[in-house]
Amino acid sequence: MIVGCSNVIKEVHYSGYTIDKIYSCGGYVYEAIIEPIYQWVEVSLDEYYICSGTTQYRAEKEQVSYDGVTWEDVTPVVYRAGRVLASNSIDCGYIPSSTKLYIKTTGCGETSTVQYQSYNDSKSTLNPTDIGSLSCYTTTVSAVVKWSVTKFADGALMNLRQLKTITIGNDLMGSSLTEIGAGAFEDDYRLTRFVIKASTPPSLANDAFLGCDNLKYIFVPSGSVNAYKQAPGWSNFSDIIYPIT
Repeated sequence: MIVGCSNVIKEVHYSGYTIDKIYSCGGYVYEAIIEPIYQWVEVSLDEYYICSGTTQYRAEKEQVSYDGVTWEDVTPVVYRAGRVLASNSIDCGYIPSSTKLYIKTTGCGETSTVQYQSYNDSKSTLNPTDIGSLSCYTTTVSAVVKWSVTKFADGALMNLRQLKTITIGNDLMGSSLTEIGAGAFEDDYRLTRFVIKASTPPSLANDAFLGCDNLKYIFVPSGSVNAYKQAPGWSNFSDIIYPIT
């Protein structure tokens, strides 16, 4: 309010807030602009995180208020990296050099590393038995598959009911994957995020993601988005295919 002047002739509103007032006093016109206040808040959803290298950060989003009480997201929504969640995160592409498949588990009191049945680096097919032998595999929440794997056998990672994230390959080597078999991820119904770093879309069985009703994001190399959206099998998921950034 302009001191000594209460004659408002116009108000400007934005998202239900008054952000500008025009006063008329003694033959003069005055404008009083209400300056917005900004803040950053942490996004609590698990899938909202930011990677810098292999370091995982909790995502924060910017909000604005015109009264200091009610806050809303800025438009368009802006995110930034907040607190560090993990310095070597498998969700951000970290793969221990000694393993081909790395599994982070909950409920077992530890992080478990799963080797293939064969320790020969030339082994390139991931089979169900490679993970099924892990005593707490049913509580696996995320998995990273080494870049050298070329094939997911039928049912390779099926029935992992707690699995939320799968990452295939890494930023340096990409991925050598050429084939994903039938039911490879069948009934992984908590799977929301699938990251594959192969530039060329591997063949994908039509029922590879059968029962993955919560799958929201498929991230692929930025230069291969259109190729994936048009490839057989992958085209069924064209609306949730995004570039890796």
